[in-house]
Amino acid sequence: MRKEWKGKKIVCGDFNNTSYSWMYTKISTNKKDAFIEAGKGFGQTYNYWFPMRIDFILTDENAIVTSIFKLFRKIFRPLPYSSKN
Repeated sequence: MRKEWKGKKIVCGDFNNTSYSWMYTKISTNKKDAFIEAGKGFGQTYNYWFPMRIDFILTDENAIVTSIFKLFRKIFRPLPYSSKN
């Protein structure tokens, strides 16, 4: 017998793809993008010459995203193998 989770689901992570990719489209089907729901600004999560988001927080369609949040740049020394270079 298969048991299904009845609670809300959150999928978040570094997808290494933009919101225009095939992968993002597949994963975000029937989900809300928290930044689209409550974000502010361009939402840059990748150091590129124009704002680009490759990190995402996705929730169930019935979840309510209430807090407005901004993505802040941190001054840090990235690891040599990090996609955040």
